[in-house]
Amino acid sequence: MSPFYYLLTALWLLPLSAFCQSDPQLVLNTNGHQGLIRDIAVTNDGRFIISAGDDKVIRIWNAQTGLLTEEIRGQQSEGSLGKIFAMALSPDNRWLAVGGWLKNGDSVDDNFLRLYDFQKRELKALLKGHTDVVHCLKFSNDSRHLVSGSSDNTAMVWDMTQTNGSKGTTPAQVLRGHTRPVYDVAMQGNLVVSASYDKTIKFWTLADGRAYASSDVHDAQCDVVAISPDGQTIVSGGDDNRLAIHNRAGQVIQTIDNRNSPSVIRFSPDGQRFLCGRYSNYNLDPVCKLYKLSNKRWELETSFKGFDNTVTAVAFLDNNTVVIGGGSNQEINIGKTSGTVVRRLLAMGKTVFATGISQKILAFTTTFTQNKGRSTLTTQFNLINRQLSPLPPGTEVAGPILNQGDYSLTHQAGGLYGFDDAVLQLRQANKTSVSITRGSTDGYRHNCYGFGANQTIVSGGSNGRLYMYDFSGKVLSEFVGHTSDLRGISISADGQWLVSGGEDQVIKLWPLAEVGKKTVIEPLLSLFVGTDNEWVLWHPSGYYDASPDGEKYMGWHINRGYDQIASYYPATSFRKKFYQPQFITRLVETGSLAAAQQTLTTGRLENIRLLHPPEVSWQIPASRFVTTDAATYRLTALIESASPVQLVKVLVNGRSGYERRGASVAAGSTSFSELVSLTTGDNELEILVRNADGEVSSEKRTVTYQPARTEELFKPTLYVLTIGVSSYQETQLNLHFAHRDAEALATAFSKQSGGLFRQVISTAITNEKATGRGIKKALTELKRAATQRDLVIVSLAGHGVNTANNTFYFLPYDVETSDIEATALKYSDLTDVLGSLPCKVLAFVDACHAGNLVKAGVQRRDLEPNLGEFVRELISDDVGVVVMSASTGKETSQESADWQQGAFTKAVLEGLSGRAEITKDGVISLSELDRYVTERVKQLTNGLQHPVTYNEGRIPNSLPLCVIK
Repeated sequence: MSPFYYLLTALWLLPLSAFCQSDPQLVLNTNGHQGLIRDIAVTNDGRFIISAGDDKVIRIWNAQTGLLTEEIRGQQSEGSLGKIFAMALSPDNRWLAVGGWLKNGDSVDDNFLRLYDFQKRELKALLKGHTDVVHCLKFSNDSRHLVSGSSDNTAMVWDMTQTNGSKGTTPAQVLRGHTRPVYDVAMQGNLVVSASYDKTIKFWTLADGRAYASSDVHDAQCDVVAISPDGQTIVSGGDDNRLAIHNRAGQVIQTIDNRNSPSVIRFSPDGQRFLCGRYSNYNLDPVCKLYKLSNKRWELETSFKGFDNTVTAVAFLDNNTVVIGGGSNQEINIGKTSGTVVRRLLAMGKTVFATGISQKILAFTTTFTQNKGRSTLTTQFNLINRQLSPLPPGTEVAGPILNQGDYSLTHQAGGLYGFDDAVLQLRQANKTSVSITRGSTDGYRHNCYGFGANQTIVSGGSNGRLYMYDFSGKVLSEFVGHTSDLRGISISADGQWLVSGGEDQVIKLWPLAEVGKKTVIEPLLSLFVGTDNEWVLWHPSGYYDASPDGEKYMGWHINRGYDQIASYYPATSFRKKFYQPQFITRLVETGSLAAAQQTLTTGRLENIRLLHPPEVSWQIPASRFVTTDAATYRLTALIESASPVQLVKVLVNGRSGYERRGASVAAGSTSFSELVSLTTGDNELEILVRNADGEVSSEKRTVTYQPARTEELFKPTLYVLTIGVSSYQETQLNLHFAHRDAEALATAFSKQSGGLFRQVISTAITNEKATGRGIKKALTELKRAATQRDLVIVSLAGHGVNTANNTFYFLPYDVETSDIEATALKYSDLTDVLGSLPCKVLAFVDACHAGNLVKAGVQRRDLEPNLGEFVRELISDDVGVVVMSASTGKETSQESADWQQGAFTKAVLEGLSGRAEITKDGVISLSELDRYVTERVKQLTNGLQHPVTYNEGRIPNSLPLCVIK
């Protein structure tokens, strides 16, 4: 689970009544940005990077590790409400200000800025005064003043000493004089400079708010301005593709041809360099340039390549280190002034550049090859069996249609902002029949378009705007759901479905039956596919299906009001109620929500607003980091729940340190206390609480144990339990090499005794010994023996099946196929034990040998081999196992007489023997084994089997597993 979730559920808890009173929204959370990054700031110690933009979330990154550490959320809804267009951090790190589309109504008094106490992560004040959206923010170098610029044609100065915790602070000064929106501002000492779409740069005196100079050097609207730290140099940029260097008097002393419209300018701390981001449209020209002062002239020093689209946010970590945000995938790069990139901060998704549809197949690509949604499709997702795979060459898939009879579609420049695709032309017999011009309220431009059925046109633009028009240019319906620029659309051959995708990294499927009848249409289904090929498919009601680790990308945003920080609950909090694959299947098959509802136990949609998940907040430790010289630590927390608590679990470094199940905590507020054992070094504590409505986790607390005297170096014990069933009591189930896989793994690890491990206790249970009772007994013995410092490896090889209600069973030797539920091992028989172990646990799972299940004794239609459900439980927070799975989803595990083993085990054994070694240090780590096995299994099976490793950070990837002998 992502780290920022714990912060939001612990520091900014909802009252018990607030969850049902708010308006929960299902949102993606991909550990990065899904919309245009508008601003970047860095803390004055260079430790953290803060970013914000069109996806409405403020993200805080560790600059050294590149990891996302926190998120701050505010009031938002579908559409533009909540988009952040500007952000600034005060030089003393106290204040964080954001502006954008934050208004809460249509009144001129409804526009405001949010001002946060950054140290406390509290929303301190709403700064009211602007009558339109805010585009830019800057703090003074003494942190006493904030200046903002808006589409209301004004700049405003705010006195930070006068906030006093007020939720309605008003401006100290209003700078009037521009005749069009103010898109950038800068402040240094007593000087304020503003850039406006009226083509002027104005120079103001902070003390009296007087404009003492105005520059009209630019021939087009002005977008950006910056002041050097010494206040003597002012750089401006405009849509005339030029940069202008001014002195403090407002005189132009140099102009630079930037070759494209600048989007952002920031000076280095010493004032000797400035970064300039640029607008782009997937061209090959560098979109971020670094200029350096040389002999009193500013010259191009270097260009940063690697971004395929606009760079809109830049900053300096120090004089030689830069931070650049942008590109089609909204990434943040940390680089050196030499032009090299040292670290990339990436979301787990990519822009969807084109879409297609063929019956129940969605096709798409995240690789740009051609504009206007015509990039080559590369990937397909089967909505029926939920299989993700490469799109076979030559597959016929409906894409955007640009010609229909004697009609055709094209675009041209125009509109208020002059974009090259602002005007969509419907042409008949090479003559323009209708022109559709877009502006700021309907998406600015026509990024992708095509013909629909019955003389209709669909077009996707910026800011998530997607419309269907008739041939007169009249809007028939708007499709609401995307949050960023559209890049691809397609309509099914029967004209019943629209598929769209774009920079928010989501593919949406829209029904067209009610176009023209409804002004607003919501998607039937939305699909997100991560760069790790994990996916989640959901309906707006919240019901979803997902790959084993896909649900981590989705959750519920809970508004608490415009003057409060919002909360976020990951999808796993409500998995028991909303993870409903059969609901999604029926929806795909019928297109009917009413039919899909019949698959639910209650026959109706669950109302998440009526759910009351528990809440947990820390009391001890009171701070996020503490140190102790004691080997044990007593923690206390406040648990609040509207119903009896079913589970309280304390995790120490991701493993069970304490667990109590059943109605162990009564409804209401209860103080919980427990003594946990610590290991030398950092111990990450976390409390997991569950009631009938949901499951939440606390913020993590780190207790560092530093013993008073140095402890002797302690080598862990490795416990290995391998289970393999080839011979079954019902012989029609027999496999060939599952038992050999178990024996070979046990032997391989037993050789590691005395090296990395003090000892290795290895047990192999195979064939007739692998009865249900025998396996349970071995698991119980493992639970008794393993300690907090040890490592446990468990391997399963044999048959695994899922019943109709998605319950996974492992088939032991003595299973009766006529009564699998009573004679097989239920997933909980395994997960309850593995989840209770206090040490790190690694599981090798090869339980999808499907071939023999179709023989006479096991032709039950409600059974299917699918590892997904079992893996989902194993990697959950409650169980916390790291899993190396032999195959993906419904794939079949392959075995061969030539190998005398399964492909997965063969690859693991080869890797452990030394073939997986990369670092040449004589040790095979978890990440090295993972990498080798992934590629080797694909080679051995000709691409039929794809192993996957699921590690939510519970075991370091560098963990050594064996010494090469």
